[in-house]
Amino acid sequence: MSSDETDVARLGRRLSAVVYDQFFDASPPERRADQLRTEPKIGDCHIFDYQKFRNPRLGSEKDVERLYYDFHELNFNVHRDYKDLNKQQTLDALKLAAERSNKEHKYFVCCFLSHGKLGVLQLQNDDLEIKEILRCFSRSSCPNLKGIPKIFIFQACRGKCREDGISCFECKEACDTIDYDPVLDIPDFLDFLLIYSTYNVNNKLFETEDTKFFDNRRRESKLGSQSLKNPLADKQTYRIQESNKIKFLLLLNTKNNFESCLLQYVYILWTSIIKRNYGNETFSNWTEEELMDFLKEVAARDYSNTDCLICFVACLAKEDRLCDSKGNYFQMRKIIENFTGDVCSKLRGKPKIFIFLTSAPNDKSSVCAETTDCREDNLIPIHSDLLEVVITVQDSNQLKVVIEKLSQILGGEKSEDFFTQMTRMNNELVRNCGFHSLSTKKATFSINSTLTKILILNKPDSRS
Repeated sequence: MSSDETDVARLGRRLSAVVYDQFFDASPPERRADQLRTEPKIGDCHIFDYQKFRNPRLGSEKDVERLYYDFHELNFNVHRDYKDLNKQQTLDALKLAAERSNKEHKYFVCCFLSHGKLGVLQLQNDDLEIKEILRCFSRSSCPNLKGIPKIFIFQACRGKCREDGISCFECKEACDTIDYDPVLDIPDFLDFLLIYSTYNVNNKLFETEDTKFFDNRRRESKLGSQSLKNPLADKQTYRIQESNKIKFLLLLNTKNNFESCLLQYVYILWTSIIKRNYGNETFSNWTEEELMDFLKEVAARDYSNTDCLICFVACLAKEDRLCDSKGNYFQMRKIIENFTGDVCSKLRGKPKIFIFLTSAPNDKSSVCAETTDCREDNLIPIHSDLLEVVITVQDSNQLKVVIEKLSQILGGEKSEDFFTQMTRMNNELVRNCGFHSLSTKKATFSINSTLTKILILNKPDSRS
C-alpha cells in the first residue's frame, strides 16, 4: 500500500492483474453493466468504516467509495454497510460474513478504515485486536474459506511515532508498502494476506477533505477508473539489466547451527549464485560488533551500478533475534537498516531482498524502523522496496530442501515474479515438508514485503 493509504486504487489494480493473469492470461475486457450483474462473482469484499472519534476521520467516506468501485469492477460482491459499529457489532458482522462465505469463490477480502495502534484497531469506545478479527476466518472457525486467499486491508495507524522519510519531490514515483505480517504461525491460520497502511509503530499519513495531493496523483498516474479498463498496462517492473548487477551477500554463522550440514548445503546455493554471475561476497562466523562494522562498510560503497541487493543470513535465532558466534542475540532489523534510506542512499528505489534462514523458533518477523520526527511535506517511507523472507527449519532435511529450492529460484533462469516464486515455495514446504504443521511447529515461513513493483531477478542476460 502507498504511504497515503487513502489512495487504495493501486491495490485494486494489482488484484485485477493477478486475477486475470492467473485465470484468463490476458488483459480484462471492458464489461457492460448488465454483464457485471450476471457474471459469477469471484469473491466477497466487506468494508468496515469507523469515522466517529474525538479526532474524527474526515474524508473516510471517499475511501469507502473508492474501495467499493474498485472491488465492484473486479467482480466482487461488495458489502459496505458497516459504519461506526462497536466492538461486539463488528465481531457479530464478521462471524456472519464467515458463515455466509462461499467456498466456490476464489477470494475473500475485508477492509478496515479506522484509528489504531500496534496489533489493535481503535473503535469509538473500545479496542479490537486484529487477532480477534483473524480468528473469525481461521480454518477451524470458517471451513468454507479453507485454502482460499483471505485478504485483510488495514487503513489505520500502528503506533504514535512517525517514520523518517524521503520527500516526494526527491522521489517522484509513488511507493506502495505491502506488509505480510504472520500474526499467528500455526496451521489454523494459513492463506492469510495482511496489508497495512504503515510499518510497525508508525502513523499513517492521513488525507483530509482539504488534501488534494493524492487525488491529483491518482489522475496523473492514471489510477482509478481509467486504469481499471486495462490494469495490466500500468504494471511496472524493477529494472534489472544484467545478472552481474545483482549483489549477493552471504552472512553465515555455523555455530550450533547444523554446522557441517549447513556448509555443505550452502555450497549448493553459492555455486548457483556464481553460475548466474551475481556479484558476491561472504562473511562468516561473526560477532554482532564485527557484523555491524562489516555491514557499515558494505553499505557505504557505491551502488550506482547495482540494480538489486540480496542478503542471505543463516544462523541460530530466537524469535526475531539472531545469534552471533559468541551466543549473543540481536534484532534482525539491525541488518536491514544498514541498507535503507539515507544510510544507503545509492540503493534507494532499488529492490533489497533479505532472506533469513534460521534454526530456532521464530514467532514473528519485523521490518520496523527506529522512528524520528518527520518533515511536514509529503513523505515516502525509507523502508520501501524491501522483501524480507524468514524461514525457520527444524531438522537437516528441511534445511536441505529449503536451500535447494532457493538455489533453483536464485540460480535458475526462469523469468517469473520473485514474490510469486516465494509464495509457491511456501506452498510446497507446507505440503511436502510439514511446515506450519502441528508436529513441526518450529518450521515456519513468512514474508514481509514493501516492494513497489514486480521483481523479476532472472531475466535473460542481455549479453547471451
